[in-house]
Amino acid sequence: MTGYFYEATHIRETLDSRYDDIKNGKVKMIPGDEAFARLKAKSEARRKARK
Repeated sequence: MTGYFYEATHIRETLDSRYDDIKNGKVKMIPGDEAFARLKAKSEARRKARK
């Protein structure tokens, strides 16, 4: 149970840090469809590299 609370606290701290970065302009958000397209392109490139 202690491990669960530790992990939950760590996740919360990470999320708070990311939110602060976005709020302060350190990180620029991108639209979801663009993010999905980037992930799809990376995945396809990795598959082609394995062949």
